[in-house]
Amino acid sequence: MDFSNTISLDIRAFFFNAKTDYLPYYKNFSFEINKNDKNIDLEEVLGFIKLQNEDFSYPSSKLVFRVNDLVVTGQEKLSTVMEQLGNELTITPILEYRSNNGLIINDDDFMANFEKILGEFATDEDREEYSKLYSMYYASESFIYEHNYIGDAIIVMASRMINDKNRDAILDAISLDIDGINSCEYENRFFDGVDYSNEIESIKSQIRHTHKASFIDKLKSKCRTKMRNDIDVKDITSQNIAIYYGDSKSIIEVANEIKINSSRRPIGQSLVDINPNMMYNKAGKMLLEAFDKGAEVVLFANSDDCKMVRDNIADIEFYMGREAIMALVDEKDI
Repeated sequence: MDFSNTISLDIRAFFFNAKTDYLPYYKNFSFEINKNDKNIDLEEVLGFIKLQNEDFSYPSSKLVFRVNDLVVTGQEKLSTVMEQLGNELTITPILEYRSNNGLIINDDDFMANFEKILGEFATDEDREEYSKLYSMYYASESFIYEHNYIGDAIIVMASRMINDKNRDAILDAISLDIDGINSCEYENRFFDGVDYSNEIESIKSQIRHTHKASFIDKLKSKCRTKMRNDIDVKDITSQNIAIYYGDSKSIIEVANEIKINSSRRPIGQSLVDINPNMMYNKAGKMLLEAFDKGAEVVLFANSDDCKMVRDNIADIEFYMGREAIMALVDEKDI
């Protein structure tokens, strides 16, 4: 082979068989891709892995999965993916905890949830339209934190099906206390796909939120807050710093940056008043990632994000069952 005309592709692939494995594991594969063959699609790449290891599994239809945590279809071109993500790719199921065998997931709930929640309002055309949202359903980030979540796709369909006659009934149907729209903090995690933010925000704005913390919960939270001491750092320049941007478009340069994957991911900002437990979970995941990577400071690009985490840090740590001993610093304060 003429290696001057090839490109190296390194893949870390997910393996798990529910019948034989207790835990998932990964295996590494390396390929030399001819530059003229970069136009192959990702399904062909999965076939290359299968040829090297017959235990690797993926579905023959409805082929959606994640590459470097972004949702892709089997038809996505390798050249496009490599242009944006490079030549080191991690392949995982669209939802790891649902894996039955490799990239094959249990998808029994896809139509079942639709019929249970919206079936009485739906026409055959609605069902056909919903069937096209398969990948969006399982790309719902809220599933990671609430396994019984109804799915972003059902919320999108509710926004399309709602009218003056069924408005109250549909809003009630999707307003399950924990599993419903109160657990929705939409993220577009598609490598190249439609953004549904407007449709989801449109129907979320029509929901009347009823969450109210009990007196006992408020008292416990107040006690935890009093017992938790803030970490004060006068000079952060010598500290290891993780930066949380949220939706800020700014770029902050520091000498000792600790890179975190969740630096631009939502951490429950829209859930504070309607589903605080999920906010604690999402914010805690970001903080513990930073802490476990060696950060001594979390620097926030957005003042509101910093205030949210500071105000709730004791409850976040209690919910996560671990402390994150780091200074929480607003960029505007330095």
